[in-house]
Amino acid sequence: MKELENIVTELAAPDLVVLECSWNEISGRLVVIVDKPEGVSLEDTSQLAKRIMNDERIQSLASGGIRAEVSSPGIDYPLRLPFQFERNEGRRVRLKSETPEFSGEYVLEKYEQDRLIVSRQGKQFSVPLTDVNEVRAVVSF
Repeated sequence: MKELENIVTELAAPDLVVLECSWNEISGRLVVIVDKPEGVSLEDTSQLAKRIMNDERIQSLASGGIRAEVSSPGIDYPLRLPFQFERNEGRRVRLKSETPEFSGEYVLEKYEQDRLIVSRQGKQFSVPLTDVNEVRAVVSF
């Protein structure tokens, strides 16, 4: 699996970052989730899927054939990378933290190298990333 993931990461570079790569050998299904700072387009995902399907190294690893599914992270996918935090500045996020007082919904004001600046009810907080288990954008309609 690691070899397959390395090949997919190579095929996605330099434009796309592979967030997740999972392979089901029995069904031949390869699921790849990618992102980039300006967001992923349908063109991005279809081009990567074609590169995956046409790569001889991947074909040799998938003796029973392969079905590649490439997508961007859904709106409920956790934020993990600096550009994902930066892209969501000004939006509501839900934090899960080791420190119970920091768990909850906030507005993500700013991402800094080692912390998130968030606000709630007019108060601003600086939350060290080491205390953060998960951050997800809050979707409201």
